[in-house]
Amino acid sequence: MTSFLHGTGVAKADRAGGGSLRRIILSTTAIAALAYGMSGQSGWSQDLIINDASTPNPTVFDSDQTFDTITVEDGGNATSGYFVFDAPVTVTANDALILNSTETHTVGSGEGLNVGSATIKSDLNISNGGTFSVTEGLETLGTVEIAGSSTANALTVNGGTLSVTPDGDLTVTGATDIGAGAFSNDGEFGTGSLTVTSETGSFDNTGTATVTNDFTDETVGNTVTNTGTLNIGGTMTVDGAVSQSGSGVITATTGASLGSLSLSDMSEFASDGEVTLGTLNAGSQTSLSGASITLTGDGTLDGTITGDLEVSDTTEDGSALSVSNGGTIEDDLTLSATTTAETDGVIFTNDNTIKGNVTVGTGSADSTNLTLINTNLIEGDITSYGVVQSAGQVDGDVTANAGTLEFADGASVGGTVTVGDAATLSLGTYGNSGGPAVIITGDLVADGDISSTGANALAIDGTFSSSGTIEADTGEASITAGTINLRDGTVLSEVNGGTLSFSADAINYGIAKTITDPTLNYDLGVIDGATVTIASELNGDGHDLNVTDGTLSVDADTTQIGVTTVASDGIVTVGSGIELEFSSLTNDGTVNLGESATLTGTGNTYTNNGTTNVSDNATIQDAGAIENSGLLRFEGSATLNSDTNSSGGEIITNTGTLDLTTLTNADPTVDALDDLTSTGGSALIQLAEDTELTVAGTLTNADGASVTIGTDATVSASDDVVNTSGSTITVGMDGTLSATNGVLNDDTATLDVNGGTVSGALDNSATVTFAGTMTGNVANTGVFTVDGDSTMAGDFDNEDGGTLTVNEDLTGITTLTNTGTDSTVTVGSGATLGATSLVNELTATLDVNGGTVSGALDNSATVTFAGTMTGDVANTGSFTIDGDSTMAGDFDNEDGGTLTVNEDLTGITTLTNAGAGSTVTVGGGATLGTTNIDNSATFSSLNNSVVSTGTFDNETGGFFTNAGDFDATGAVTNDNQITNTSTGTFDADALTNSGTFTNTGGVVGATDPLIVQNSGTISNQGTGTFGAVTVNNTTGGVVTNASDATMTMTALTNAATVTNQGMFTAEEIETTGTFTNTDGTVTVTGLEGLENGGTLTNQSDGVVTTTLLDNSGNLSNLDTSVFNAAEVTNGGPTASLVNQGDFNVTGMVSNTGSITTSGTFDSGLLQNYLSFVNDGGTVGGTAADAIDNDGTLTNQNAGVLNATDIDNSGNFSNLDTSVVNTATFDNEGAGSLVNQGDFNVSGAVTNLNSITNTGTFDAASIDNDATFVNNGGIVGGTTPGSIDTSGTLTNQTAGVIFATDIDNSGTMSNLDTSTVNGSTFDNVGSTSQLTNAGTMTLTGAATNEGNIDNTGAFTALSFDNDGSVDNDGTFTAPVDNSGSFDNSGTVIGAVSNSGGFDNTGGITGDVDNDATGDFDHDGTITGDVSNSGAFQMAGMIDGDFDNFADGTFTIDGNSTIDGALDNMGTLENDGSGLTLAVTDGFINTGTIQSLDMFTIDTASIDNTSGRIDLGTDDAADDVLVLTGTVAGGTLAFDIDLGDSTGATDQIVLSSLTGNVLLEFDTLDSGAILNDPLQVVDGNAVSALLTSTGLPARSGPLSYQVTQSSEGVFVNSVIDPGAAAVSGNLALVQSLIGTIVNRPSSPFVSGLAYESEDTCGSGAWARATGGRAEATSRTDNGQASLPATVDADFYGFVTGYDFGCFNSAGGEWDVAVGGILGINSGSTEQKVFEVGVSGADIVLTDNQISTTRSDFDQRYVGGYVAAARGAFTGDVQLRFENTDYEFDNESLGLYDEETSSNGTTLSASISYSHALSDTLTFVPTAGFGITRTSTDDLVFRDNSGTEIGRIDFDDHTTKIGFVGGTLAHTTIAPSGTEAYNSFVTATYYEDFSDDMTSKYRIGNDSQDLSTDPLGGFGELSVGLSYIKILDGEVGAAKQFNASVRADARFSDDVEAFSITAQARLQF
Repeated sequence: MTSFLHGTGVAKADRAGGGSLRRIILSTTAIAALAYGMSGQSGWSQDLIINDASTPNPTVFDSDQTFDTITVEDGGNATSGYFVFDAPVTVTANDALILNSTETHTVGSGEGLNVGSATIKSDLNISNGGTFSVTEGLETLGTVEIAGSSTANALTVNGGTLSVTPDGDLTVTGATDIGAGAFSNDGEFGTGSLTVTSETGSFDNTGTATVTNDFTDETVGNTVTNTGTLNIGGTMTVDGAVSQSGSGVITATTGASLGSLSLSDMSEFASDGEVTLGTLNAGSQTSLSGASITLTGDGTLDGTITGDLEVSDTTEDGSALSVSNGGTIEDDLTLSATTTAETDGVIFTNDNTIKGNVTVGTGSADSTNLTLINTNLIEGDITSYGVVQSAGQVDGDVTANAGTLEFADGASVGGTVTVGDAATLSLGTYGNSGGPAVIITGDLVADGDISSTGANALAIDGTFSSSGTIEADTGEASITAGTINLRDGTVLSEVNGGTLSFSADAINYGIAKTITDPTLNYDLGVIDGATVTIASELNGDGHDLNVTDGTLSVDADTTQIGVTTVASDGIVTVGSGIELEFSSLTNDGTVNLGESATLTGTGNTYTNNGTTNVSDNATIQDAGAIENSGLLRFEGSATLNSDTNSSGGEIITNTGTLDLTTLTNADPTVDALDDLTSTGGSALIQLAEDTELTVAGTLTNADGASVTIGTDATVSASDDVVNTSGSTITVGMDGTLSATNGVLNDDTATLDVNGGTVSGALDNSATVTFAGTMTGNVANTGVFTVDGDSTMAGDFDNEDGGTLTVNEDLTGITTLTNTGTDSTVTVGSGATLGATSLVNELTATLDVNGGTVSGALDNSATVTFAGTMTGDVANTGSFTIDGDSTMAGDFDNEDGGTLTVNEDLTGITTLTNAGAGSTVTVGGGATLGTTNIDNSATFSSLNNSVVSTGTFDNETGGFFTNAGDFDATGAVTNDNQITNTSTGTFDADALTNSGTFTNTGGVVGATDPLIVQNSGTISNQGTGTFGAVTVNNTTGGVVTNASDATMTMTALTNAATVTNQGMFTAEEIETTGTFTNTDGTVTVTGLEGLENGGTLTNQSDGVVTTTLLDNSGNLSNLDTSVFNAAEVTNGGPTASLVNQGDFNVTGMVSNTGSITTSGTFDSGLLQNYLSFVNDGGTVGGTAADAIDNDGTLTNQNAGVLNATDIDNSGNFSNLDTSVVNTATFDNEGAGSLVNQGDFNVSGAVTNLNSITNTGTFDAASIDNDATFVNNGGIVGGTTPGSIDTSGTLTNQTAGVIFATDIDNSGTMSNLDTSTVNGSTFDNVGSTSQLTNAGTMTLTGAATNEGNIDNTGAFTALSFDNDGSVDNDGTFTAPVDNSGSFDNSGTVIGAVSNSGGFDNTGGITGDVDNDATGDFDHDGTITGDVSNSGAFQMAGMIDGDFDNFADGTFTIDGNSTIDGALDNMGTLENDGSGLTLAVTDGFINTGTIQSLDMFTIDTASIDNTSGRIDLGTDDAADDVLVLTGTVAGGTLAFDIDLGDSTGATDQIVLSSLTGNVLLEFDTLDSGAILNDPLQVVDGNAVSALLTSTGLPARSGPLSYQVTQSSEGVFVNSVIDPGAAAVSGNLALVQSLIGTIVNRPSSPFVSGLAYESEDTCGSGAWARATGGRAEATSRTDNGQASLPATVDADFYGFVTGYDFGCFNSAGGEWDVAVGGILGINSGSTEQKVFEVGVSGADIVLTDNQISTTRSDFDQRYVGGYVAAARGAFTGDVQLRFENTDYEFDNESLGLYDEETSSNGTTLSASISYSHALSDTLTFVPTAGFGITRTSTDDLVFRDNSGTEIGRIDFDDHTTKIGFVGGTLAHTTIAPSGTEAYNSFVTATYYEDFSDDMTSKYRIGNDSQDLSTDPLGGFGELSVGLSYIKILDGEVGAAKQFNASVRADARFSDDVEAFSITAQARLQF
């Protein structure tokens, strides 16, 4: 302050002295003007002319002045006129200012000069803080310096200099024209356009210059220099030079055309348009970017060039352009020339990096004058028609279509090199030869020539293919590749001593080659029809042979070949006696094996897919398998031997042809020395006459293969012959098929023996046709036909579906077993089947048609018999008598057997029909005569039949049907079923029916009514009469009463079945079975009514009348039947009710079963949970009630269904002409509606599943979420409603839909000639589909988020497309497209795009790029822009820009929005150092994504609901500069917390306000930060912050966000809960010292009696317990936060001392003693979540865990206590050890232990002051000092691994206290005891320093400190007692005791405890 005043004083003194301040002197004119007032006064001139004749001179302005014009001019004298300012005033010249003097004029700080127009010919300085405003044009001819703020409408620099200093700001709203003057800008300069028109004019920018439109310098000789920032909104055109250095940036938005460009230092030149340059000089730190860049002159490129670069020679000046690149070209490079002069063209040398592709010339022009020289790196591809010379690296492909490709030694190509037939690859002509190889990582394809001069090497990682000339000249040309293809047309040339050498893994010869080397060093291939000959013995050394196209002639033994492959056009010929050895051979062509030649496979498989010709005595052997799928032709004896190494499982496989028919020697034999498998429909083994094939193993013929064995030919197998899977073996006359282990013929195979022999067992499951000899057993499950007399030795098992047909005699069988499923043996007429025994079982069939079966028959299958049988018959199958037959013996029909007697059967003694499924049937006219019948199966006696028997026992399982005359002379017991038909009479003594008894019009019980105990079935039919008193049908029986029948009873109890068609009367019916009333009358008169738990049917004209109906079974009211009930319950999932008549229920119908009605159905309420069908009937005809359908509801056949409301979650069908009338219809869940009739809904329809309409469908609204099909019907024809469909809506077959609003989020189709008429249409959702081939007319708006295919007519008021539209018809609507719109028709209206829009018409109105739109605009957008998709920008928008929520707004160049920007989507930058300027405000409710360095220049950003995101690149180094104020929203950052220094993205701004969410993407974490990381750098940060994304707490370590006015910071925080553990321990130690061990003084008492012995000992004990709550603050480095400990404690101490009383002359009482004590307790400490308040870290109210601890203290010590007079005092020394155990798993404390050791020194002094005889006041003071050392406390994760620890510093606790006690003493009358009641007040003060510690994580640490307890008060009340003892307790003389209660309190301490103590004095 002193300096400031002193300086001010000096300044004032100078001004007052006049030495430095001009006097204010005006000319006479000026004085007069001022005296009378210039402004606004008429009659006075307002022009001011200042010259050297002015008086005074200079003219001084010290107040605001206004003139029309101000003219300053020279008058010819030595001094010119001029003006000065003497105050911060403003001078205005409304019309003009003309400065034309030699003086310098200055506008200082705070001073202003405002003029209409200005012509400056003298010097003018606008100082910093001064303002110079020109309304019209400004012309400078002198020297003008602007250090303040200046504006002008237009600027002309015609001479002199105009300079804007670093503090200056010049804004020209119109054009700037630089003529003969010089303009330099070092501050802020803005203009509409800038033009340099004079060769002597210049523009030099070192500041920031913004040219809104074009920058033009048409002078060739000028140089535009820039070291600052030059932003050009239009095009930059400079005919001369542009020189840029330093960190200068030029941005030419729409393009640039420059005579020459020089870039140096770190300057940048950027454009979104085309850039055309003459010469270019770009320094190493520079960057040049543009949409495309054309260089037409020489250049030196050492910087970075972004954008496609074309170097083009456009002039025929006799010399080629020379351009060298020492920098980086980011994109593609093209070399071109438009002239044909031989010396013209381009030479481009790349000495650094080209990242894009390079094109040298074109195929349509001579490009040999274009040369690319690469000495370093090209990352892309090279395509050349000229000359390419490379000594460096090319990462991509190199294609030389013409010209020359030259590689220097050591050059490399990362891709494929292609040399066209018009190009040449040259080695040794560029660079040196003899050096490192040229490396090609990909392939080399050379259709052109390759020449090598000198020693050169090519190293190719891929394949080298040649079809041209390869020439080596004067040195070795070495070519190394993975594969070398020397194709047809290749010429190998060695001249001038040059040699060619090839090295590869594989060499394929397309040219003739003879192999004479002893060892093969590569895989040998034959291609392109060449011939390769192995002329001498060759060791293949494991290499492969590949004969692709051509011939390999093996003329010498060749061994150790690897894989051999013969393609379809390949031929391998092995000479006679020659061996070819290989690991495997695959032949798709031809292999010729000469006589005695050998093919030897050593390791894998010989595979023949082509033709192998095997000469006589040749051998094919393989250690693996031999596989033939082609033709293996044998011309003599031969050997096939697979698995020569006996590894197992490798056999001979044939899927082609093994041909033994072309043999030339006599009786040849082909030996297959392993298993032979012939498989597949193309497989054939064919043997000519007298040939033999022997198989040393198993011969398998499978999958349609064939084996043909000719006459006297033999096929033999040492193991098995297997014929399977549709295959065929034919054995001709005298041919033999032999198998040691037998022949297996299965799986649709065929074995045909025509006069031959099968030797061995035969297992047939397929087909055998036999006429010959079989020497073994036969097992047949197939078809076996004996077509000629045959002999078989052994057994014949016909089983499992086998068929044996004996058409001729078959003899010799030992046992014939016909068994299994559907097996059949047929014996024809006259044929004999002879076997010792016959077994016909399972489902087999024996058919005897007039033949004879000899032997006993055991039948459990099927027998059809008409003949003679000798022996007994045991039948458990089917036995039918089709002709009169005779049998001797018994006939046992049992166990499912069937005996059918169609003709007379006599001779049976006992007929037993028994067993499950057994059946006996006696046909009409047939007689069955037996002595006895035991029937426990099925027995039928037909009309006119006679069954005569003594007894008839129809046992369990028995079925007896009588239509004839049944006469049982004994009793009838029916345990199963008896039927008495209308022609039958049934006579028996009694009937006990536990089975089924049916009377079908006959007579039962004619004499007396029966008492029937029925547990079976009773059926009274026809006109049958059945009378009974009672029918007890409760044991599962059946009772049936027919239409003309009568059944009367008192009660029916039915647990089975009752059927009535006649009259059925009962007082009550309880049926749990089946009850059917057809045309009958059932009357139930009792109160119990009818209870049906089974099946109840009322049909035809039946009438059922009952009081109550409880149906849990099946009930049918059919036809015109009438069913009357008061209430119906159709309950249970199996309950069924069918109504065709009149069903009247006066109450409710509850249906959880099935109801079908075609009649009239009335009820109060219908609740259908399963099935309800109205089939032409009327439901709700009387009064419409509600229907709740959860099942199936069908209205059909003109049915009428009336309801108030229908809720359908089942299946609802309104078919044909049926009618449904309802108020609402909800088709819910899995509900389905099919409407063919009239469906009327007066309210809403909701469809969640399926609706199909072919009729009329009317509703107020339709909500379709599933499937709705209008198939030729009319929807909404009466009253159109709204339609909301998210499912499938189809309008087809001329269907018509009328609607108000249509919302489609599913699939909607308007097909053929169908019509849709509506108000609005919304195609909602990306999967929605509208197909319109008809007419769709909307009077309102239409929207589309899915797909629309329009080939018809579509008309709407407006159209909003978020999906895909394919319009091939007429589309009349304004289009808002956010999807894909393909319009080949006509669209009328504005287009708003948020997707892809293919429009061939025009767009009128604003542009709206919405949703997922990708907007790319080539022209100017006039009007506002709204974007919800993708919008790229590097230019200017003249209007507002709204970037909606889904919008992506990418800034890829410096850009300006001359309007407001409202970003609700994503705003991002693509490139570093870019600036976006927004003039009229910026609101961000979306996301601003910033990478690298990005600046947004705007006054303010309202980010309240938005997001600014720097955290998208996983790099914590991005910086976003926001020049204005940011309010609210989300700020997102990458942050690295992995080490103590940390790193973060940062936002630099002016101010930050509002509610702000900070969102972090943490790249690494776990460190304790040295200093907070600043994520926001601002001058005024006052936002309310929240944050997310910082790492979750790791134990006690967390990270918190704080803020101050200067910014926002991230801090590492040791959780107060963990830091408070340190505080916890400190508090516990303080509590022990201040509370637990209080009172601390020993319990020593003076003597209350007189004694000569003044010395003695005493013992005492003290116990205490209580609870305390203490709060302290712990500083964790970022904040001092409170933590509260709740402690429960108890303690016990005992002491012993020796004292002397009245010693030292009777003045002192002194005692010395020792103590031993313990203290224990537990604590709880609530841990609260950490929060932030501004720059402070605070605790919230959210408790997240609790820290619990236990402590145990042990201590020993000694004391001295003394008293003198009224004074007492004591000193105590104590040694303490305390153990702690802490538990809080959320912090990482898992019962973690630590301990401390301490030493305490304490003392107190008191003074006793008697207030009366009974009242005493005792003041007290004291202290306690404890020194404590504590072990570390370790924090761990749940696996026990340490995550941190607290390192406690040694600490000294210092406690002081003062207090006072008021005591009242009462002496007992005995005089030996007294009571003392007291109250005490004490104040404690903790003087301790903070307890300090460190929380450590590895080497990182955080200091912690905990405040001491501070001060607190204590109130105590108590009672003490003293008694003089006289031998009452041993030697004790005195007893003292006391008890007290203590309460402590302060802001931080609350405690209560009780202490009791006692002492004996000896």
